[in-house]
Amino acid sequence: MIRPRRNWKRTLGIYFGVAISIASIVWVFNYVGTQNLFEQFKKIQASYVVLAIVLTLTGYFVRSLRWVYFFHEKVPSYSASMMCVFVGFFMNNVLPARMGEFVRAHFGGRLTNQSRATVLATIAGERLADGVMISAIFSLLYIFASTEAERREGAGVMYVSLLFGFVAVCVVIFMSQRALVFGVLHRIAARFPGRTASYALPRLERFVEGLQPMFQPRRFVILTVLSAVVWGLELAAYAQVCRAYDYEMSWGTLSLFLAAVNFSSLIPSAPGALGVIEAVATLVLVHVGVEKEIALAMVSTQHIIQYIVVGIPGAYFFFHYFRGKLPVDESVADGDSPIDLA
Repeated sequence: MIRPRRNWKRTLGIYFGVAISIASIVWVFNYVGTQNLFEQFKKIQASYVVLAIVLTLTGYFVRSLRWVYFFHEKVPSYSASMMCVFVGFFMNNVLPARMGEFVRAHFGGRLTNQSRATVLATIAGERLADGVMISAIFSLLYIFASTEAERREGAGVMYVSLLFGFVAVCVVIFMSQRALVFGVLHRIAARFPGRTASYALPRLERFVEGLQPMFQPRRFVILTVLSAVVWGLELAAYAQVCRAYDYEMSWGTLSLFLAAVNFSSLIPSAPGALGVIEAVATLVLVHVGVEKEIALAMVSTQHIIQYIVVGIPGAYFFFHYFRGKLPVDESVADGDSPIDLA
């Protein structure tokens, strides 16, 4: 195994993300006040929180089933998929810069005995499907199930939704013209041979190959239905969090809550987007009329639920089946030995 070289840009990026999280935490607690937040926590109705946990956990079981359909060959079993999904999300809450996705690709590659570039492509496809589905749910509910004032305040999130739609269109165009694109790249590589071209181009091809299954008509329908179920369950869990604080939201505002939390997690920050989600989602909810104390309490509760749901099973799978060892090489190799799950 090759030890990764210290990368000062990556280190600087990690420190920058942590600094953003710390600044977000300081700001949001000064904005709301810890005493006011704790007063809200005292009012929480535990039964609704338990129901939110069950709904969220069910969503991750459906995610595990959905990931199987992103594979064209060497398809993982449902149990292997479930372990990788939980470990990946668990590591996103432990490691910086969403490195859990690469950990998941590493273990997924070992379990299926194929290139980690190919497995990483399935994860990228999954993230794209999530972004598009969240955008679709938010757009529909926010247009047809919210007030004019709520729609005006949520315009910023709408732009992010449109961005995901634009990215999806670009991916579709690229996939439809991939033979032409790779033909051009191969001609360029032939004219300018070197280690970079010989290393990057085959891995890019394997990455694109990993995206192909989601564009097959039958799989596309299945993935769309499963994605709708995943985010329908997630939206229902958000509704239970609101009920835990005896707060009723319109479905439009609830979809804004969902979109704000998930889109803010893309901002560079500490592992698990700690602090950033609380700051951004709280501010968004306050702008549509939610009291700041209740807004932060609900956002924090939802974030804690996510930590619990992926943390407990993710840690168990990581230490029990994967022996608690992170990958230490940066290469994307074919033919890694499968992990013995006996």
